[in-house]
Amino acid sequence: MAFAIYARKSTESEERQVQSLDDQLSALEDLALQEGIEIKECIIESKSAKEPGARPEFSRLIRLIESGEIDGILTWSINRLSRNLVEGGNIAHLLQTGKLKSIRTPGRTYLPEDNVLVIAVENGMATGYIQDLSRNVRRGMKGKAERGWRPGVAPLGYFNNTSTHEIEPHPVHFALVRHAWDLLLSGNYTLIEIHSQLIKLGLKGARGSDANKPVCRNVFYRLFSNQFYAGTFTYDGRVFEGKHKAVISQNEFDQAQVILGRATNRRKRTHEHLFSGVFFCRNCGCQNIGETKRKTYSRTSRQVTYTYYHCSGMKGCPKISMKEEDIFHAGKAIVDSIAISPEFSSWAKSALQHQAERDMRKLEGTVSQLNSRIWELSERLKRARIKAVDEVLTPEDYQALKSEINLEIESLTSLRADMEGEADFVTSYVTQQLDIAERATGFSLLEKAAKRGLFRALGQKHYLTLGKLEFEVNPILQKIASCERVRDSSQTPQSGDFSSNNLQWLGLINDMRNIAREEIKRESLSP
Repeated sequence: MAFAIYARKSTESEERQVQSLDDQLSALEDLALQEGIEIKECIIESKSAKEPGARPEFSRLIRLIESGEIDGILTWSINRLSRNLVEGGNIAHLLQTGKLKSIRTPGRTYLPEDNVLVIAVENGMATGYIQDLSRNVRRGMKGKAERGWRPGVAPLGYFNNTSTHEIEPHPVHFALVRHAWDLLLSGNYTLIEIHSQLIKLGLKGARGSDANKPVCRNVFYRLFSNQFYAGTFTYDGRVFEGKHKAVISQNEFDQAQVILGRATNRRKRTHEHLFSGVFFCRNCGCQNIGETKRKTYSRTSRQVTYTYYHCSGMKGCPKISMKEEDIFHAGKAIVDSIAISPEFSSWAKSALQHQAERDMRKLEGTVSQLNSRIWELSERLKRARIKAVDEVLTPEDYQALKSEINLEIESLTSLRADMEGEADFVTSYVTQQLDIAERATGFSLLEKAAKRGLFRALGQKHYLTLGKLEFEVNPILQKIASCERVRDSSQTPQSGDFSSNNLQWLGLINDMRNIAREEIKRESLSP
């Protein structure tokens, strides 16, 4: 008798239920070896059996049976063959007419002389199960949405936490997405310019094969119309208040939609103010606006232009102004204090990579132990599966043990990924700040829009409140500013020089990495 192994996983995704498919093949091959069953074909399917006619490999199996090349099926369970009444009836008919002489599973054997009602009932139960499962999944997703958590894949700037099953801010990309909204809300950049700037800052795709590539323009543009970033989301036709951390307020989202809607017919600005969108009022949270006035001296007819900045006053704040030149001098002093030479920036980036590689070497032992433990758990799961096939373990005990082992494997795998990914996160974060400090060296040569962008990049937010100026400078840039020798290129360490002679420089790099870790942790934990 010639048998075909038929193994199927119930999703086309390569990232889900792959272990289930391996389990099936391993158990079925062991069973064939123990029973001396001749395996002529091994058919593997990654399609749902919910709808008839959707599985090309199953159709090929039926053709092999009808042609007489195969007269037996070895499968994990009868529900692997079908979860719909049409294809289930086809299998039952082939078995009843004798074209199919046997269906073997680890638990039982189905023969032509058996009552066809048995296989029909089991197929009906499988069909009912998938229908119940579909209803339960929909009910669970709806309940999750009602609790304030959007079902599905996290959008750009967030990630799906596999431990809490919630959507949380990405340690690096969340701040970059906020920066993108700030650029849009300033009204001084086109979407193409914003996309270009964020690519330079290292914004990557959200998931899958795009995770290590610069985010594509279409995905990037869609984020500006996604209400999720303002704290709400739509599911099943209803709008829900989300419990996730919002990137922007609802007012900011509404302002952005106005900007996008008027992008093609906005009136031309009389003045392009240097600090537009850079400062906020600490009292009310509104943006500061620039205002240009001209004064003419009657005796000499001389005209003088003055530019002031003050709170927009939309929430009742007094409009106490500060001159643009005073703001510029204060900001320029900070820019000069963080400026580093391209030579030092290049060395610092090499040192960052060197330190990251050193950390990974230190972690090799721990990662190796985690890998060994994961391998041991996988082997234990295989042994448990064999015991279940041999009926040494009851199905209930096997499922309980399998859940326990898989939970520990998932936890260890997540821990390993966190350990391996931290160095990359930290290196990327510090590199972004080094790029900002390097651009500060050529500040006087920059265009007005580039200067404005550099002022914004000094920190997440700056304040001008009742005529009082506050720059919130990123702690890494503050660290650079505290080291006077960084700005002396004659004392810059040489590329590839990581010796003890440069302990001062390596100490600075390590300080920046430690600050980056704290900033990433703070941003991920902040409400």
